[in-house]
Amino acid sequence: MVAGEGAAIASYVQEGKRIPRRGEVGLKADEIESFETEGFVMSGSRHKRMNAVRIRKENQAILQVYSAEEKRALAMFNFEERQQRENRILADFKSMMAVRHLILSCSSLLLILTQGKFAGATSNP
Repeated sequence: MVAGEGAAIASYVQEGKRIPRRGEVGLKADEIESFETEGFVMSGSRHKRMNAVRIRKENQAILQVYSAEEKRALAMFNFEERQQRENRILADFKSMMAVRHLILSCSSLLLILTQGKFAGATSNP
């Protein structure tokens, strides 16, 4: 496939339209279908090789469309997983800091109480 051709074909596939073949490029998909229903044989539809090329290109375009949608879904999933992991780490860090703060405040309170007790005991002799 030529560069950019896959994206153009993918847009046709996403819209559910018929992909134009050689000689049909200036026409819209609806016009081509109306000509074919009237009995005109459009280019490519009478050759086995052209049909094979068209089917292969349509299949490649379908794979590109699905892969783009899958990539988008996978990126969203990865983003959500990363956010959950970061939130978990942040919550663990906050709880760790809360416990540390509690331990420090308790130890400083014990230090104050013990120093006051010893200070009071040594000053009374």
